[in-house]
Amino acid sequence: MSRVLLGTICGLVFGIIDVGIMLPMTFQDKKAAISAAFIARFGIGFAIGAARLPWPGWTLGLTFMGRSLAWER
Repeated sequence: MSRVLLGTICGLVFGIIDVGIMLPMTFQDKKAAISAAFIARFGIGFAIGAARLPWPGWTLGLTFMGRSLAWER
């Protein structure tokens, strides 16, 4: 399996899980909140799955997740 395909699958799964968690919540603009959450989590999942670095998987995940959460502020 190619790294891009793995990244796409990881991104979709991570995004869908996040959307599923957010569905019962209430927001002023629910469509925008869920869309933004999906895009952000898809980006994290894609980067983690597609990256080819000489680090263990868990450090790669923490690094990308930490960086993406810092950018959301």
